[in-house]
Amino acid sequence: QAEDGIRDVERSRGLGDVYKRQPFQEMIAQGRPEEAVIGLLKEFAKDPDYLGAIYNLGLAFDAMDRGNLAQRTYRLYLELDPQGYWASQAKAKLVESGGVTREEE
Repeated sequence: QAEDGIRDVERSRGLGDVYKRQPFQEMIAQGRPEEAVIGLLKEFAKDPDYLGAIYNLGLAFDAMDRGNLAQRTYRLYLELDPQGYWASQAKAKLVESGGVTREEE
């Protein structure tokens, strides 16, 4: 099901990163973060430029109560794409979890 949505996005190309994330965020919201992790890793392996996968991995790790891993994942996203689409959300997640930022206070 998620793969069908991804294929549709790949056909439309344009806001690929934005649209690709939706099936995975839905999986996380539906309580299936492990499934989202597997899908995100597969997508990232196919398309290493899909940095949104890293941000979404952080969301999945948060949903799995793996806070330390989530923080490290958000930091990795910010290292790779500090001005990226998900940068402000990744920073907010770090602040919210006590992992700092707010320009490292």
